[in-house]
Amino acid sequence: MIVRASLHKNWQKEIRRLQVEDLSVELFSAAKIPEEIDGEYILISDESGDFGYNSSQRTKKFLNLAKSAFLVWCASATPNRTGRPINFFPVLKSINHPVTKDSKYFQRRYCNS
Repeated sequence: MIVRASLHKNWQKEIRRLQVEDLSVELFSAAKIPEEIDGEYILISDESGDFGYNSSQRTKKFLNLAKSAFLVWCASATPNRTGRPINFFPVLKSINHPVTKDSKYFQRRYCNS
């Protein structure tokens, strides 16, 4: 899981409440996203709107992990804080949404460019 560092303790508490045997959950902050994870994994991102800028290192690392994940689940109360559709593109890309296959189309269709 990629979650804000300030929420790690809360997520640890919620994970313990699940009481699922053989459940392995690793928490990472956006600043400490690993380059890769061995084996099959599900990638969960809390506050996925934090990955709204294609050029940022954290977004690049997040998208790299998303490529290899069995499943990607993006959660956020504010998925697009800026209100600009282009900043939602990386989140859609992480879940392999078909609209991200052609970034120029996305920009013309949703960004007025």
